[in-house]
Amino acid sequence: MQVFFLFFYLISFAMGGASIAAMYLFSQPAMQTWSGIALIEIDFKLFWLLTGVFLIIGTAACLRGKLRQNLTSAQAIADGMIQLDEQAISLRLLIDNGHSLTDPLTGKAVLIVSRKKILPLFPGSVQALLQEELINTEIFLDLAEQQEMAGKWRLIPYQTVGQQGTMLGFRADKVTLQFNGRKSIWSDILVMLSPQQFSADENFQGLVPPELL
Repeated sequence: MQVFFLFFYLISFAMGGASIAAMYLFSQPAMQTWSGIALIEIDFKLFWLLTGVFLIIGTAACLRGKLRQNLTSAQAIADGMIQLDEQAISLRLLIDNGHSLTDPLTGKAVLIVSRKKILPLFPGSVQALLQEELINTEIFLDLAEQQEMAGKWRLIPYQTVGQQGTMLGFRADKVTLQFNGRKSIWSDILVMLSPQQFSADENFQGLVPPELL
């Protein structure tokens, strides 16, 4: 309850201050003197109250956009290039400290990228199979039979809060990562394909663990 009254008083003070500021900016209040003291006659109308409300809303909208921009720029983003045969694709990868998925064969950390964003890297026959929403065992076997990428596909079990399953991945020929002027080059790294979109504003298309940088 105390928090409610605190917000109520803060909003009231803000609206009152914005209304009075608007009135002084856009009108000419009458001024009188009495015994050497200047008195300002305030003709407070509903119009000025509404003007103050719109000023507060506009200021809040500007501050919200600035805050969102600062939060986005504060995210640590690395530039990545994934190569497979003669093809290469560039992605922006969020550096994720909570990312602990590893290759069960080598113990190396893996990349997790949006399957949709990396589709152009693959041959047409592989792209058609990866269009499926759910990659089951049957589709995995169909992928394994593709001569263009024979022996490159992997299924890795994963577990998150309240969810577990398997994720499809492939062994890239070369992965180049750049962050803060530093470049890391990896070969034989697993790139896992996630069906989800990582960023609504397309600011990044995958996740990379810090140990790969």
